[in-house]
Amino acid sequence: MAASPASKQIFVPTNYYWWGVFYRKSAFQEWGVQPASTWDEFIALCRTLKGKGVIPLSMGTGSTAWVASGWFDYLNLRINGATFHRELLAGKHPFDGPEVKKVMDHYRQLLEFIDPKGRSYSWQDAVTPIANKKAAMYLIGAFITQSMPKDAVDDVDFFRVPIIDPSVPIAEEAPTDGYFASAKSKNTQGAKDLLAYLASPAAQQQFISLSNSSNLPTSPQVSTSGFSPLVQKGIKLLNESAAITQFFNRDSSDQLQTTADTALTKFLDSPGDVNTILSSWQAAAQKVFTS
Repeated sequence: MAASPASKQIFVPTNYYWWGVFYRKSAFQEWGVQPASTWDEFIALCRTLKGKGVIPLSMGTGSTAWVASGWFDYLNLRINGATFHRELLAGKHPFDGPEVKKVMDHYRQLLEFIDPKGRSYSWQDAVTPIANKKAAMYLIGAFITQSMPKDAVDDVDFFRVPIIDPSVPIAEEAPTDGYFASAKSKNTQGAKDLLAYLASPAAQQQFISLSNSSNLPTSPQVSTSGFSPLVQKGIKLLNESAAITQFFNRDSSDQLQTTADTALTKFLDSPGDVNTILSSWQAAAQKVFTS
């Protein structure tokens, strides 16, 4: 990692992306359904889709267990708010407390609608049912477009995770990517020059264009006017949000993410054991915070 003489870690941000409930516009048209804006509407939408023989929700938690944290983060943001969410991930609240149990009560409502095959899928594998119109929706980052067939990318749309409590200010997840360089680099100036280039507006523009990514540039000097309507909608989503969070591991740590992966995948398999799972999660999290 890059470090100053004071041993500060320095992160050079280059792009970021929003999360949302992604779907294919043509599929929704074929099924005669519309995006939901409230939790009750969302559950009703899932029931309608299931009744039509469509898997309502895709989710790949096989080799990418962290995907399960997407719903946890958003439900916590919608129910308890961004401040509580950040404090929870900082160890200021217990994972087996009443606030988190309420989150898991809502998570449990989704389980009958999630593709059971997703427990063996990676996040990329879970895009295929969306592309093939076998599944309807996927809570994931905008990087989903990188795994969609090229002829389907323009058919991709999204809506924000539905509101549960209107009194809670709306927060969205928007993780930021970028670079570190080793402080022990044999070519310190070369490393600094590379980071400066990667962070430049021209390099950010080129990365987003060549990678077929729906990511957003961190530099305000990059014009987004030529980006796709999907990206323009993502920018609007974030601009209209009261708060922005990153993602479970980025707002906490990779060590705490491991505790979430263990707890949430156990929950997906055995939701009836939720109280035991949350107690174990809190014990594991406490070890992280005290280590």
